[in-house]
Amino acid sequence: MSSRQALILLAVLAFACAATAWFLANFERTTIPVRTGYRAEALGNPWLAAERLLQRMGAKASTVRAVAELGKLPSSGTLVLPAERYILTNELRQALLAWVDGGGYLIVQAEPASQPDPLLDALRIKRFPVRNPRGRNDAYEPVEITLPGSESPSKVDLSRRLRLEAADPVYQFDDGTGNAVVLVEHGVGLVLALNELEFAANHEIGKQEHAQFLWEMMTMVPGDRPVFFFNVPTRLSLAAWLREHAWAPLLGAAALLAIGLWYAVPRFGPIAPDPARSRRRLLDHLRASGRYLWSNGGAQRMLDAARDASLRRIGRVYPDFLALPDADRAQRLAEILGWPEERARQILAPPSAAKMTDFLQAIHLYQAVQEQLALSARNSSRKKQ
Repeated sequence: MSSRQALILLAVLAFACAATAWFLANFERTTIPVRTGYRAEALGNPWLAAERLLQRMGAKASTVRAVAELGKLPSSGTLVLPAERYILTNELRQALLAWVDGGGYLIVQAEPASQPDPLLDALRIKRFPVRNPRGRNDAYEPVEITLPGSESPSKVDLSRRLRLEAADPVYQFDDGTGNAVVLVEHGVGLVLALNELEFAANHEIGKQEHAQFLWEMMTMVPGDRPVFFFNVPTRLSLAAWLREHAWAPLLGAAALLAIGLWYAVPRFGPIAPDPARSRRRLLDHLRASGRYLWSNGGAQRMLDAARDASLRRIGRVYPDFLALPDADRAQRLAEILGWPEERARQILAPPSAAKMTDFLQAIHLYQAVQEQLALSARNSSRKKQ
C-alpha cells in the first residue's frame, strides 16, 4: 500500500468516527407509544376497563352478555345499565323493576330526551332537554360531585344536555344547569339515574377522577355486592322494534293491503275466452267518420259533399240539366223530381250548417233527391219491360 492510499484510508476512518460521535451526541433511542385502537375483548366491551378496575379493588364484577340473564340477577347485586337498551321488552323491564324492588341496586343512564325511555318513566324520573347550557357550545364540562357517603368530591366530565327530575329523590346533583344525577328509592332497592355514563367507558375512565367516581358509585350502597355490566353487542333488529312499538300501524296497513287486493285481484275461476272480433259494417264506419267530422267542425264540408253528389247524379241521368243556364235550372229540376219549384231551388242554393236543425234539414233534402232519382230509375226500367 502506498503512502497516498494510506492517507486516504485514515481520512475516511477519521470522518466516520467524527460522524458517529456527532450522531450519538445528538440522537438517542427512545420508544414512542402509538395508539392502535382497541383489540380483542376491549373492542366489543366498552366497560372492560371499569370491570377490571373493580376486580382489582376487590369487587366481583362481570359482564351480562345475554338478555335472559337479566332475570337471574341476585337480589343483592348491582347492575350498570347503559343507554340504547331498546332490546329490552316490557316483560324484562317489569322483571328489572321487581328486582330493584327486592333489594337490587340499579345504575342506569337516561335515554336522550327525543327518544322514549319506558324504564325511567316507570320509575317516575322525567327527562328535559337543555339547550346551550350556560351559553357554551361544548355540553361536556368537568363538575365536582360528592355522592352520599363520600368524603371528598370527584371531578367528572358529565353532559349537561339533559336534565333529570324525580318526585321524591334521596339525592340529586345540580350545579345550576339542572340535575345530572338523581338517586331514588324503589321498594327496598335504589336506582341511581345519570344523564351520562360515558365517563366509565374504556376511553374515558382514565381521565379526570372518573375511576374514583365509579368506585364511589359502587360503594355507595353498603355490602359486598357483585357488579354486572349490561353489554349486548347485537342491536335490536328493525323487525323486532316494529313488532314491539309499531304493531298497530303495521296491522292496519296489512288490513288495508288485504282489502285493496280483494277488490283489485280478479276472482279465481276458469279463464273466459276472448270475444270474437266482429266485422264492422260500412255504415258503422260512415257514422264514425260523420261524428268525427261534426265534432271537429266539418259539418259544412259534409253538406257541400252531399249537395255535389246529388247534382252530379242529376247530371248523369239528365245531361240536358247541366246545359241549361242557372236561371232555368230550378224549373227543370222541379220537373225532374216532381217537386214544387221553391223546394227544388233549395237544392241549388249553397247549404248552411249554422245550426243542427239546418244541417239535418239539408241532409234530409239531399237524401230525398237520391231516393226520388232511384224511384224514377225503377219506374223507367219497368216501362221498358
